[in-house]
Amino acid sequence: MGENRYWTFKKEQNNLLEAMVQFFQQISPIATPIAIISVILMVVFYLRGKRVRKPTYFIKSNNLVTGFSKKLDKLQLLYGKTSIENLTVSKIAFWNGGAETIEASNIVEADPLRIEAGDDCDILDAYIIQENNKANKFQIELVNSKLVKILFDYLEKREGGVIQVIHTGKESTDIKLEGLVKGAGKPQSSYSSDLLTKIIRKLPTSPKAKKESPTKQRRIFGIASLIYAIFLIIPIASEKSVTNLIVGIIFILFLSYCSYYMFKRRVPKGLEKGEEEEI
Repeated sequence: MGENRYWTFKKEQNNLLEAMVQFFQQISPIATPIAIISVILMVVFYLRGKRVRKPTYFIKSNNLVTGFSKKLDKLQLLYGKTSIENLTVSKIAFWNGGAETIEASNIVEADPLRIEAGDDCDILDAYIIQENNKANKFQIELVNSKLVKILFDYLEKREGGVIQVIHTGKESTDIKLEGLVKGAGKPQSSYSSDLLTKIIRKLPTSPKAKKESPTKQRRIFGIASLIYAIFLIIPIASEKSVTNLIVGIIFILFLSYCSYYMFKRRVPKGLEKGEEEEI
C-alpha cells in the first residue's frame, strides 16, 4: 500500500516537472525579448537620471540675402552703415540639458561661453529674444564683429535663453558656440546635423507641391513611423521563430524611436522661438 502511494507521488512529481518544462519552453520566445527591452529601458532611465551638467544648444538659420551686389550691379545693401553681400538671421537656443545646475563659477575663465563668427563672416547684431527663467539673469555681450559672450548666474535643468544673431554668413555653420564648462566640457548640439530631417527634405516631391516646413515634415514622418510600427505588432507577435521575433521587436523599437525623435521638442519649453520658422 505504501509502495503504491510512493510511485503515485513520483508519477505526479514527474508530471509536474514536465508541465513546468513545457511552460518555460512556451514562454521563452516571449521572455527573451522582454528581457532585452527591460535592459534597454534600464539603461535609458539610468542615463536620464544621472546628475550631470550638460550645456546644450540648437542653431536655426534663415538666409535672407546672398551675393547681393553680384546679382544687382551698381546697387549696395547696407545694414546700418555697413555694406554687405550676404545677410543671415540665426537663432541660437542655449540651455542646461542635464540635471546638475550650471553655475557662473563653473565656466572656465580662460575659455568662456561665446558665439564666434567664422573667417568670412561678421556679426552685425545680437540680442536675446526669449528666456524661460528671469532669475537666471541670462544676458549677452556683443564684444566685436567676431564675438558674442553668453552670461548668466545659473541654469537649472532645461533653463536658458534664445539669442538672435544677424550676420554676414550664409548658413548656421558660419557661426559656432564655443566655451568650456567644468565637469561637462564643451557645449553639445542637441541635433548636431539633424540628418533625418535633411534626408526627408531631399525626398522627391511634386514640382507643384508646396515646400513643407521641416517641423511639419518631421511630424508627417513621425506619424508614418508610428502607424507602421503598430501594423507590424500582430504579424511579429505571431512569429514562432525566436530569432525572427527578436529582430522584429528590435525593428518595432527602432520605428517607435524614430517617431519619438520626430515629435520630440528640439528645444525646452519656454524657448520655442529657437526652432520657429519665422524670424
